[in-house]
Amino acid sequence: MTRRFLALAALVFGTTLAPVARTQQADIAALDAQAAEQEKAGNWQAALETHRKLHALAGGRPPWDNAANHANAAYQVGVYDEAATMLRYALAQLPVAQPDRDAIKGKMEERLAELRAKTGELELGATPTGALIRIDGRDVGRTPLGETVFVLPGAREVQASMDGFVTASQRVEVAPGARASLTLALVPVAPPPGRPPLPPAPPSQPDEPTLSDARLGTGIAAVGLGVGGVVAGIVLGITSVNRGNTADERRAQILADPAAPATNPCGAGAYQNTQCAELDDNAAAERTFRGAAIGAGIAGGLLLTTGILLLALPSGDDGFTVSPSAGPDGAGLLIGGRF
Repeated sequence: MTRRFLALAALVFGTTLAPVARTQQADIAALDAQAAEQEKAGNWQAALETHRKLHALAGGRPPWDNAANHANAAYQVGVYDEAATMLRYALAQLPVAQPDRDAIKGKMEERLAELRAKTGELELGATPTGALIRIDGRDVGRTPLGETVFVLPGAREVQASMDGFVTASQRVEVAPGARASLTLALVPVAPPPGRPPLPPAPPSQPDEPTLSDARLGTGIAAVGLGVGGVVAGIVLGITSVNRGNTADERRAQILADPAAPATNPCGAGAYQNTQCAELDDNAAAERTFRGAAIGAGIAGGLLLTTGILLLALPSGDDGFTVSPSAGPDGAGLLIGGRF
């Protein structure tokens, strides 16, 4: 049997190539010439492999005559499903203006009818649209395919897959010359199981006692005022001592004066001088400053103690209270709250 299955002189090697990239035309022509040599030598299996390379190089859209030659090589090897697929494509691409078109078309249709009897056809679909179809592990295309798929008779494994969906598959028994339909429904992939619940949180520990802003400010202010009161008490006490010493000096001077009465020299008698007036003034000032020093010292001490307690004994209960207390027998602090 000759290389060209049509056995017609009308199949001329000079047939115009289909529109493909110019950079590919030379490679396609070289592969076609290589396949021709292999066919002349009767090496149909090698010729079929070369045609497959040509088919891939043309992006699955080779010129019609290359497809026809591809179909003939597959026919010679016995790969009838591939032969039928390529011959159907070549028929669809046969130019209207092709010389001897009717004769060529008649021979091609005759051979295609023979191949249909040797193969089966599957009309395949899948939901959702866009699923990749495989038959016996071979990629066929994505749905919708647009035409039936030629397969060899027997049990065929049809598979549909798509990202995000569980792959679906089914075996189909195909008889020679018969057509079967199959639509595979894809199920979305189940979401991953949720994480196990987290263990319960441990019981919260009571917060460490802290100072509130108000209590902190009050404590600082009380310490400041207390220090001021203590200092003032010290200053007033020193002043009181100085006035007392001055009064004692004046008293000694008066007692040393020969003109002064022996008893009560600064009394209501005739003896009076400036030293008696100074003695009285300093004695009165000493008493006044001494009382003020004692009061300032007590108040300062109370405030200082209050501030220290407010700052040093924090508690979660801001009901803490400190109040001064004074009475005939002394003074003190009344402290309330939780410590």
